[in-house]
Amino acid sequence: LDLRPNQLLALSLPHPLVDSTIARSVLTAVRRELLVPLALRSLAPTDPAYREHYQGDRRARDGAYHQGTAWTWLIGPYADAVARFDGGPSAALAAVSSIPAHLEVAGLGSVSEIMESEAPFEGRGCPFQAWGVAKVLRVLRRYGG
Repeated sequence: LDLRPNQLLALSLPHPLVDSTIARSVLTAVRRELLVPLALRSLAPTDPAYREHYQGDRRARDGAYHQGTAWTWLIGPYADAVARFDGGPSAALAAVSSIPAHLEVAGLGSVSEIMESEAPFEGRGCPFQAWGVAKVLRVLRRYGG
């Protein structure tokens, strides 16, 4: 089975679709395999189709886009799921705690579209991505950051 971040969308909805035991189990797997600073991988590194880096020509980058590349907008649903099922508002804020450092490196003062899925987790893709910015701002506003 592929481990992808899609299940976070179900966990982040206003009305829970699964019980808290299942939700915490999902979050444990997501945290262990998909979470990187400020983003979530699109595929677990243990999958044979996983691509470590978003680099190369357009074809190579397109091939990596959904095969491991980490997406910043997914930090929003992740933070919501964590707040509800595993740690409350402070845990949600911790999910975006690396934002200040990121604001100074890619698109100055903004959030990158995607991040490399391996250390040092550098910003890639569009350096000024509205959905990445929006998710971080929503988490900060919702949980008091």
